[in-house]
Amino acid sequence: MSLGVVGAIAAILADVAILKIGRVFEFSEELLIVKVSEGRNQSPEVMQRFYEGLAILDYKHAALWIGTAGAMSGLLFGLALGLMRQSRGSLVRGAIGGMVLGGVLSACGGLAGNGVGENIVSRIRMEKIEVPVQYAMLLHGTTWLIVGLGIGLGTGLGARTNRVRFAIGSMFLGGIAGAAAGAFYPFLASVAMPFADPSLTIPEGDANRVIWLGLPLVFVGLTLGRRG
Repeated sequence: MSLGVVGAIAAILADVAILKIGRVFEFSEELLIVKVSEGRNQSPEVMQRFYEGLAILDYKHAALWIGTAGAMSGLLFGLALGLMRQSRGSLVRGAIGGMVLGGVLSACGGLAGNGVGENIVSRIRMEKIEVPVQYAMLLHGTTWLIVGLGIGLGTGLGARTNRVRFAIGSMFLGGIAGAAAGAFYPFLASVAMPFADPSLTIPEGDANRVIWLGLPLVFVGLTLGRRG
């Protein structure tokens, strides 16, 4: 139960971090002119480069924001598990492993989730008035599967014995918990935030984003806490 609380705290801190970081990547000067002009008097080739540049920025920000959330969460989970194990070595290994591997794989999860959003969800959005829920489930399930794998693997390195075997087991359990919670997010969002769009790679609105972050992180925390 304590790791579930840590997951909820991590979600709130991650939301604050995402807001503080903001959009740090910008268009090139050429594409910024297109953005300011809102595409007026621009050739199809220039507009094509503009949309490609916008997609690249979305990939970069998804990796940065979700990677930051994963690193912070992995660090907190690693510290909490180390305190539970009452071992300084476990605390250090779990915290560092959770932060580094959780951050790196979470960034990969951001890239993968944004890829699903760009290549699948966006096309469905152009064809339908509302994106069917299974596509939103695929998007967030993919993102949080990889985040859970990273956090589980990193914090699992803090085990006192059978470290590699324990880390691999924690990795798979963390991934399953993250994927299940991510896939469930669109259903929870439709009830808690009926006007929110669950088909966005990173949900908009503080309350909605905290739910999106909190649900998988609490699930992953509860799973790792039970195993740890």
